[in-house]
Amino acid sequence: MNRTDIIKRIAAGVLAAVLTAALAGCGKTPASSVGGQDTFEPDSAVSTTGAWREEEVTPDENARSYKTPVTLADGSVRMLEAGADNTLHLLTSADNGATWQEITVDWQPAGAESFGVCRMLPDGGCFVTAVKEDNGQRKESYWTLDPETGVLDPVTLPENIVQLSDAYPLGGDSLLLLGMSLVPASADAPAVLVDENGMMKTTSPWKLDLATGACEGLTALTNTLQGSIISGMAADPTELGAYYSLAYMDTGVQLLRTDADEATACVFDSLPNASAAAFAACADAEGNYYYASSKGIYRVAKGGDLAELVVDGASTALSRSEAVVMGLTCCADGSFLTVSLEGGQDAMTAHLYRYYWDADAPAEESTAALTVWSLENNDTVRAAIEVYEQQNPGLTVTYQVAVEDGATTREDALSALNTALLAGSGPDVLILDGLDWQAYRDKGLLADLSEWVDLSALQSNLVDPFREQEGVFVLPARFSVPVLCGAPEDLAGLDSLDALAEYLLQLPARPAWDYTSAGYYEQLEPPYGLGFVSVEQLLDFVLGSSAAALTEDGANGDAVEAVLKFVQQVGRYYGMEDYKGLLSNGVISSGSEGQSVSYGDGSYECFSTGNALLAWEEMLTPSYLTAVRKDRAGVSLIQRPGLVQGAYTPRTLAAVCADASEEAGAFVAILFGSEVQASWQQDGMPVRADALQSSIEANCPDPEARQNVQALIDALQTPVTQPDDTVRDALLQNANALIAGDVTLEQARTGVEDALNLYLAEQE
Repeated sequence: MNRTDIIKRIAAGVLAAVLTAALAGCGKTPASSVGGQDTFEPDSAVSTTGAWREEEVTPDENARSYKTPVTLADGSVRMLEAGADNTLHLLTSADNGATWQEITVDWQPAGAESFGVCRMLPDGGCFVTAVKEDNGQRKESYWTLDPETGVLDPVTLPENIVQLSDAYPLGGDSLLLLGMSLVPASADAPAVLVDENGMMKTTSPWKLDLATGACEGLTALTNTLQGSIISGMAADPTELGAYYSLAYMDTGVQLLRTDADEATACVFDSLPNASAAAFAACADAEGNYYYASSKGIYRVAKGGDLAELVVDGASTALSRSEAVVMGLTCCADGSFLTVSLEGGQDAMTAHLYRYYWDADAPAEESTAALTVWSLENNDTVRAAIEVYEQQNPGLTVTYQVAVEDGATTREDALSALNTALLAGSGPDVLILDGLDWQAYRDKGLLADLSEWVDLSALQSNLVDPFREQEGVFVLPARFSVPVLCGAPEDLAGLDSLDALAEYLLQLPARPAWDYTSAGYYEQLEPPYGLGFVSVEQLLDFVLGSSAAALTEDGANGDAVEAVLKFVQQVGRYYGMEDYKGLLSNGVISSGSEGQSVSYGDGSYECFSTGNALLAWEEMLTPSYLTAVRKDRAGVSLIQRPGLVQGAYTPRTLAAVCADASEEAGAFVAILFGSEVQASWQQDGMPVRADALQSSIEANCPDPEARQNVQALIDALQTPVTQPDDTVRDALLQNANALIAGDVTLEQARTGVEDALNLYLAEQE
């Protein structure tokens, strides 16, 4: 199955911008600067004296991928293209990426069956990893291409390096390498991770001098490195060996700068909209840092304290939910090139886009028609905005994402929202995912949606739970299903938490490992039951099909006890008190009809490593079953066992404020209309009946799979959302204490019941 590995820490035309000064570094003066929190009052009109233009400049629509281009000292641009037939092509452009020509290179000396990590170098050469199989083992060799002669030269790396995961130019002849190396196993290393020579694999960084061949480990980076990439990596050309990177913190995304001596400092504490910039960053000759997101391309001036929106991403490829930006480059004329992977008909396809300033573009005017608010980014909302603005030329939608990248806390965001709503100055449309929507309904803040939404067109079993005698005040535009997947004989009888716990305890326990561990990729015999990397993940697993029972007829102590008992049994058996700092893993794989399928830990450890007998997942598309059957034929889906029947997760929970304008109603009608509902979005399946049926039929061509998915969806009846943060924190705290043996089940139940009662009292 064709896959593009994605680190989950890491899961989504004509542009307007205000040009008020000349080129500074690589980018024009920004359209806006981000410093404080956005207000709910949109600008009434915005006019421009020019426009950013987007054009697709993909050299070959059949290419598998493009490596991030580099701009050379003479202003030309070079780029590597990976062909669908495991070939490499070196391309050059003399017009800032508008057109491309191939430079003939003889790659044969590398003797590659395929190519691994490949990077363009600042001088126009490249670093290449050649891969071939030797007696069933992956073998890598390393090469550099001389930019003047076009000759490949071998590079010798230390013998303990077994596989590279990435390479980053540091300027001059230096290259930062990341990969797996063999090191002596520590005394406390699990036996399953240690080979017969007492060695284990670990992710390590090195600095390679291409001129001398010297390769040394980076001690400081080793101590802080998490995962197999350096997020947002970009060399700072003002100091050889220095580079920028991103750190994903609970409080937001930090911009870090590491100097040539490995000293790292935070230079920007909370970058806006940087959560998807792990692969899409660069720096210009003056050391200004750029990154791309669904909102556009941002610049942070060296030494500055503002993230400036240079290119607005609205209605461009940057904002497409099915696209992942994999590279960003500044060109000599101030334009930008982006490399992206997008969900195509059969697989992810590679694309190259150019963004350039057109000073002669006619002035444009637009009026903000309404404001949409959500706690986090929502792909379906963005799709609806695009349709609304296409249908209403000259009108724009202001989309407020409250806690994007952690720049604002959840508590502050909700406080600001509630204040604005009570003052009558709030947004027009609310997306209430992650909120207690009933509280807003009880305060009379929401309008009846039946005035704008054709309820008869929606899947009845998904929307009926939201009908009230007085009307329908909130509706999910998307949904997902918590599922178990496996062989029918293994799934038989797993209809309750008790039955599932008994089943798991009859199989081997899962080792305390993650994807950086050697044994993780070596298939165990016999396998364990389910894959989890933390107590938090185990708790969320059971809450996905049980949370609604916790507040059934008030605080339901029996439900609390059942949840905690399951977590205690499985967590203790798996030895989760030793699950310290394990990293989550996952991939995005090709499914059907261009609908890519996300594998989290629960699916990855079943279908990719083969170490878990069963898979668990939040099914966001009917294509999930089709995708997993490519890895394991004959598997089936069932409802994830829990405390409620027919559990599903409502998503894109839409509401209109009681005093909102007709434009808000028109927007919601589009949200539930045929065009948006028929589109594939990564945040769930459509609730419109005809769109859902079409999706099932298109994504499940096998009749047996189609029947399985159809029966699963037809049986849904209970919407389940995660509990309030305070309640969830109490559950997690007591679950950890139970697994460690610090409290009894009765004590843990009491602790969570107290939190539940307090929460319910606050809602009255």
